Amino acid sequence: MISLTDYSSHDGLGLAALVARKEVTPKELLEAALAGVAKVNPRLNAVLQTLPEMAAGEIAAHPPTGPFAGVPFVIKELILHAKNVRFDSGCRLAQGTIPTADTELMARFRRAGLVLMGTTQTPELGYNPTTETVLERKAMIKALEAIPTELRIRINDYKMAADRQRKHG
Repeated sequence: MISLTDYSSHDGLGLAALVARKEVTPKELLEAALAGVAKVNPRLNAVLQTLPEMAAGEIAAHPPTGPFAGVPFVIKELILHAKNVRFDSGCRLAQGTIPTADTELMARFRRAGLVLMGTTQTPELGYNPTTETVLERKAMIKALEAIPTELRIRINDYKMAADRQRKHG
């Protein structure tokens, strides 16, 4: 199995090259990616759902091919949707929607060999530059806790200035 350190030292094409050279399998990459999510997501709350069984099943049933063969990835479930993968678009209106087909872009990602392993938090209908969802408000809180205090102060100053500009033109 590939270590998380080795995994994170490669980009997507580098990981695909490891698979092509048979140094790792797509399943081992998936396990490393899921281990990485398990390690950091409790602090950041960036990944909304992981799909380990679906991803492993996809690898087993149809070994990935293409330039990114076997590389795990996540999608922001806003415009890009995957067949049988729940999406909420960060709002109550879409909560629990399950598409019956991949969007064209998702189908292209699959043809490129990428293996869907999860979805990430999405701001409500994508209308916010930060991820402050109605359904998962804790995402922003956990992310802010991970930011150094000095930077948090600067972010708040920026937000207040942006709010003033919106109110006063």
